[in-house]
Amino acid sequence: MAIIKHRKEKEQKKILTVQTITKMKNKNHLKRGDFNSNRLFFYLKKVEKLQIKHVNKIKENLYKVGTFNTTFILKGFTDELTVQTNVVINQHLQQEHFFQCVSYYQFVNGNYYIELDNMFWAMTTYIPQMRKVSFTYKRDREAGILLLRALHDTSKNLSLLKNFVPAERNLENWLIRLQRFEHNAALLIDLIEEHTIKDIISYSKQSLLTLQQLPFSKEEEHVLLHGDVASHNFLKGKDEQFYIIDFDLASIGPKEWDYVQFTNRILPSIGWDEKKFLQMPILPNLLKSNKLFRVAITFPMDILREGNKFINGQSIYAAHFLSYYAKTWQLRKKFLTNIINVIK
Repeated sequence: MAIIKHRKEKEQKKILTVQTITKMKNKNHLKRGDFNSNRLFFYLKKVEKLQIKHVNKIKENLYKVGTFNTTFILKGFTDELTVQTNVVINQHLQQEHFFQCVSYYQFVNGNYYIELDNMFWAMTTYIPQMRKVSFTYKRDREAGILLLRALHDTSKNLSLLKNFVPAERNLENWLIRLQRFEHNAALLIDLIEEHTIKDIISYSKQSLLTLQQLPFSKEEEHVLLHGDVASHNFLKGKDEQFYIIDFDLASIGPKEWDYVQFTNRILPSIGWDEKKFLQMPILPNLLKSNKLFRVAITFPMDILREGNKFINGQSIYAAHFLSYYAKTWQLRKKFLTNIINVIK
């Protein structure tokens, strides 16, 4: 009887799972009747004269929209400056013959975005993807960093961008992140052991102090920094090209800052493997020649980021990431110690 009951429960669970997935799919797919009840899509139909066939909701304020002629991405921004910055950056890059980014469509009013219900909406080209980019794959890590280098090389002419894109403020932002993490550290005890939390905070303070004492030269070459080089901001197109999207956190500063963040993103994906890291383009040379890079990769920005997200309830995945980072904290420290010794 117990076995039969267990089987029934398993079957019910399967049915529930299928029903849940079906509901999710239906929720993310807007039917034709929904267009007229939604002011945004009503505007696109009546004013922009778009013959919309289907709309898929990718996430909040982000849609894939199909018409009889084309497919595009519709994105909503909460502030006007961010959408303006994205438009200017992508246009500037394409003018400089960097085409591995998106193009923004012009609305009938001549602008590249519209304001509706306290949101700013823009339409960009849709890039059909071969697959999702993952930094667990060597080819994706290499393609990502080479694309970053191409972006930096293209954006050395900053005369126009300086009017729209702010200067980088990584040290100030990291200090704020660290202070929040330390202030709320007691709330993380269930996920990270207390002695590990103290070690993380101590490590962060030492790294930040060393960075603050570095002499930053005003003569140093500055480029456009993407600012959010997570794998989901790289696309592998069906045309075999790699693309970079979403310049919401872009800034201007030394290129090393993007490489620091890229390193921070790929290390968990390669399990803090020294050999895999040293096989990467660009990064080993930076490790030897650039002290900013060498010190900044020791700052555990990912742990502090996910810790603050968990405390603020901003991410349902934060607890998972924190648990992983806590388990691999000693592995991370060993990697950093060994990698510094390699270049001595």
